[in-house]
Amino acid sequence: MLQPVFFDCNHNNDIDFDAVATWAWAGFFKVNQGLEFTDKSFTSRRAEMEKRGLLVGGYDFATADPVAENVERFLDLCRPGPTTACCLDFEDNEHSEMTGDQAWEWLDRVRQKIGRSAAIYGGNRIREHIDGQSAKWIDMALTTPLWLCEYLTGSFADIASLRPHLKIPKPWVDFTYLQYAADGAGPQPRKMPGVENGSDLNVFDGDRVSFIGGWPGVPMQHPLTA
Repeated sequence: MLQPVFFDCNHNNDIDFDAVATWAWAGFFKVNQGLEFTDKSFTSRRAEMEKRGLLVGGYDFATADPVAENVERFLDLCRPGPTTACCLDFEDNEHSEMTGDQAWEWLDRVRQKIGRSAAIYGGNRIREHIDGQSAKWIDMALTTPLWLCEYLTGSFADIASLRPHLKIPKPWVDFTYLQYAADGAGPQPRKMPGVENGSDLNVFDGDRVSFIGGWPGVPMQHPLTA
């Protein structure tokens, strides 16, 4: 059976942090949704996780808002430390659709600001709106962790047995993180201690040492300041 190592959620989801600490290595929490929405639970949940020695990541749910303003707001709210992961949640948003070019700009601005890469989360929207043949995206994908979401049917003993069935969006050649279960879809297990039934559960193909080392993102050798 698959072994999830982190979860992700927003303010709508209840968490028992002591129970989560029995299995999770990390948690990703919503920070904002563009310029209009702030998830006010992020700061307190971050503190609860870090108090238990768990890693934390913050994500921005993609919108069509001006990217420069959005990135400034996200970083001001998230205040990423040296072990904080950052992520763009690039999925469909019928009220305010971020384009592929805006996604690239978001990732680029964040890595220039914090000196290391952010991850991108998604599945079909990445396939449909990111040009896998584009030179700028090929370069971006080299250092941008792909957090793939794909909910397969069936039973899988481990990541190796699941991997051949996944569709990796170009230009990535593999995923770094995989959200294999959400909202009751996907293979077992779909429930873990401390999070709601049907929560978003994620796996990593490696040990805890490599997970911790890669969580903050890939450092840039020469980050800009603008």
